[in-house]
Amino acid sequence: MPYQTYLELSLIYYGFGSKDEALKVLEKSPVHPLITLWRAYLKDDSSLLNEVAIASPAFVFPYRIETVSALKWALSKNPGWKFKYYLALNYYAIQREAEAMELLKACGQEPDYAPFYLTRAELIKPMDDKNVLSDLESARKLAPDDWRTMGKLIDYYEKNHDYPKELDLATIAYKKHKDNQIIGIKYVIALINNRQYAKSVKTLGGMNILPNEGASLGKVVFEQANLFLSMDLIEQKKYAEAIKMIEKSKEWPENLGVGQPYNVDTRIQDYLNVYCLEKLRKSGETTGLKKSIIDYAGKYEYPSFNDILSIKTVNASGDIAAVEAIVKKIQDSDNPVQMWVVATAKNDLNAISALEKELAANTSFLIIKRVLEVTSK
Repeated sequence: MPYQTYLELSLIYYGFGSKDEALKVLEKSPVHPLITLWRAYLKDDSSLLNEVAIASPAFVFPYRIETVSALKWALSKNPGWKFKYYLALNYYAIQREAEAMELLKACGQEPDYAPFYLTRAELIKPMDDKNVLSDLESARKLAPDDWRTMGKLIDYYEKNHDYPKELDLATIAYKKHKDNQIIGIKYVIALINNRQYAKSVKTLGGMNILPNEGASLGKVVFEQANLFLSMDLIEQKKYAEAIKMIEKSKEWPENLGVGQPYNVDTRIQDYLNVYCLEKLRKSGETTGLKKSIIDYAGKYEYPSFNDILSIKTVNASGDIAAVEAIVKKIQDSDNPVQMWVVATAKNDLNAISALEKELAANTSFLIIKRVLEVTSK
């Protein structure tokens, strides 16, 4: 952004006490509200603030420590919401969060700019669900077709477990922004949360997620959707069809933006396959699957709900010492995932109940919990 170069040079002169030179640099700068703000401040000309007040706040992100004094001066001359908003952004950028929150609250409902309400909903602490929802709804009224505005409201509904509203809005957003991969994933997650697993899988098949750093969510929800669908089939005693979906969940579709890593944890799929094959009286085909589940235990340090499947498989083989060895390795952990695994292995009902409240919103936990439920019948 060229104006930032001019502003930076101007502030260097200003820092040396050369106000006239600082102003000369600003006069040559492209037009921008922050440039006008500094011109007004250096000239002590509050009439210039009217230009800032009527200019669009889009892409105005004050962050310099020096700009705080200019904005405080501007706010003393013009009480308009934009100056409160800009000063709040600047305070937040320099970690003066409490002062930023007070200014954002002081703006009330005066702003007619959707990103203001998205910002306030994101930054206000402590979180007040009623106020957050009000701000998100205000943002949507001002920008009803904006994908970011709809996306934030979809996230709110998911976080608060209002899955029907999440899906209603995600459906509208997806129809308007079908080529937006962020909205597409939110729509798929909403379908999963509403148990529409087949539709979520079909939707993912028509998406194209560009590869990027950390772009694993497409594969994650693909796996989740297929696993949930397979467990629906297991509950219907359609074991052969369930195996097909289990195998599909192990795929790494090229269109979902991430390639297969070297080591893949397939213990959920292996565990479900063992259960289905035994129901189909094909126990002879389960030996390799069971070995894979057992061998994976303890191989990696990261916490995983899947460790409970290794423990249960080892326990079913009768090797109690091996079970105790796995549990001993993680029993002193303060990670809730490993604490839950240990509590479940020991059948500590009080600990399980307490931990499940903490883990209730974790989709990986919901999957492993359902795996244990469907395979216990």
